[in-house]
Amino acid sequence: MIDDSAIRERAYALWEKDACPEGAAQFYWHLAREQLQAQVHAQQSDVRKVEFDNEKKDVLNTFNFCT
Repeated sequence: MIDDSAIRERAYALWEKDACPEGAAQFYWHLAREQLQAQVHAQQSDVRKVEFDNEKKDVLNTFNFCT
């Protein structure tokens, strides 16, 4: 779960970057939350890939290949 303070900081930065449009607080809140969720999912995917590669390496190391 993403902390509200992280969403608030990202939303504020996005809002400032877009010249502080009035009445768009909810838009930037949702945009920030989506961006942070995508970032978390990407990091989790990277971790799973590393874990898979390590498991694959372990399995391959159990075999004796002739060279």
